[in-house]
Amino acid sequence: MPILEQKLLAQAENSTISLDANGQLLYDSYKEYRDELSPLALQTLERYEKQQETLNRLNRWVNVYRTDLIKKEPEALTEFQKFVVDLELQDDKPLDKVTTIRNGNNCLKVETLEGGKLNSFISGPSGCTGDDSEQWIYDLKGKIHSKMALDQCLTEQGSWVILGACSLDSPAQVWEMNGADQIKQGNKCFDLRTGNLVDNRGSLITYNCSGGWNQKWTTLTKNPSFILATAGNNLPLIVDSLQKQPVSTDDMQTRSLSMDSKEEPSVLAKVSTAISNWIDNLVS
Repeated sequence: MPILEQKLLAQAENSTISLDANGQLLYDSYKEYRDELSPLALQTLERYEKQQETLNRLNRWVNVYRTDLIKKEPEALTEFQKFVVDLELQDDKPLDKVTTIRNGNNCLKVETLEGGKLNSFISGPSGCTGDDSEQWIYDLKGKIHSKMALDQCLTEQGSWVILGACSLDSPAQVWEMNGADQIKQGNKCFDLRTGNLVDNRGSLITYNCSGGWNQKWTTLTKNPSFILATAGNNLPLIVDSLQKQPVSTDDMQTRSLSMDSKEEPSVLAKVSTAISNWIDNLVS
């Protein structure tokens, strides 16, 4: 219980409460004994529970109406954005504070390999164009998302830094900004492998922090978005649905009338036209 208290108090000032795997285990074990927490820790725990409920409701809605959202059905988009307001998330901005990650004039990029697999690599200056493949977002939990594929995060794997599906509690995806020019995990920093590019590209690894030029990177500022940090696999669809402008009721009615006006004439109308033409022919 004292450890859970400490973890909660450490986040009392945070807008979004995040428990790591150990913290979640402690919560599950001791949540029935919440009366033993200090007032501030209890308040933080209750905020955490409310945020988890909000997250669950958001993901349930998206899972139920996934097909309609993917098809960008106007009614689904409108209702989804209303639901976001009901959840008090209308001011949440998952795409704020997007930036590049650079080592000198080199940049960290994402490419799509054969078979659709995504890969991160370091490009030389001539390949750096500033498009979405070079844009990154740093969330409240310390994950670094690719803007091109929001559910993919930079992941440490055996000293290599790769793209992997964003996890809610993986230590391998938690990065720290150390001063103005280092990105690190523990005592290991982002590092341009071998310190050189080959054919205008290189690999990103982690290596013992030395302060060398190949470990100097532009750093990121955390985006306070609750959705970005917690939505998981639904994140790309949620963000895309938030960006789409729903069709208004008036627009839908106008479009419906327009479609109606172009519909095939009814049988009665066709008969009436045929009789009229027959009479015209007799007269002439």
